[in-house]
Amino acid sequence: MTNLKKEIIENGIHYTLHGDYYFPDLELPETPNQVIGRYGRMRKAYLEEYRPGLYERLLLSGKLYDHLA
Repeated sequence: MTNLKKEIIENGIHYTLHGDYYFPDLELPETPNQVIGRYGRMRKAYLEEYRPGLYERLLLSGKLYDHLA
């Protein structure tokens, strides 16, 4: 049986071994605590239901709560 390294860096991305698979060490950007209010919550519900692509893009880029505020 081959011994696998616990951690590797490939293509500038750090990976950690979990079981038999390597998973990238991803971190979400820190977002300040923002109050989004009633209209921000309504906009979020609209994006989730009718514009899921835009919602996912904003969420993954860390700009969702800036957009809602």
